[in-house]
Amino acid sequence: MTRYRCVDDRKADGFPVADACQAAGVSTSAYYAWRATRRAGPTPQQRAVARLVAAIHRIHEASEGTYGAPRVTCELRDEGHQVNHKRVERLMRREGIVGRPRKRRSLTKQDAQAARAGPVGPAVRP
Repeated sequence: MTRYRCVDDRKADGFPVADACQAAGVSTSAYYAWRATRRAGPTPQQRAVARLVAAIHRIHEASEGTYGAPRVTCELRDEGHQVNHKRVERLMRREGIVGRPRKRRSLTKQDAQAARAGPVGPAVRP
């Protein structure tokens, strides 16, 4: 719980705002500024970030959880979003979205017919 919410709760209980602010260690002007921004709702930038996060979630889910930040960034750009890979990385980290790494594939096949190697150790010189 933030200090401002604590002050808000105390105000609802009938305590004076100035006393609640002093007890919480915040100024009354800061409390009223917080309250005004809370009543105003999300800013246009906050709404834009929320839309971007929703698009990131949608792309990540469509890839079945395999796409990481580089591929998500490319998909967002293909959709017309103007985003930087650093911003996508930061938002994915904040939301806890992680791409699944590719499985490693071994291209070398062991020859079952080959003779076993000799003993390993220092070479004996005559």
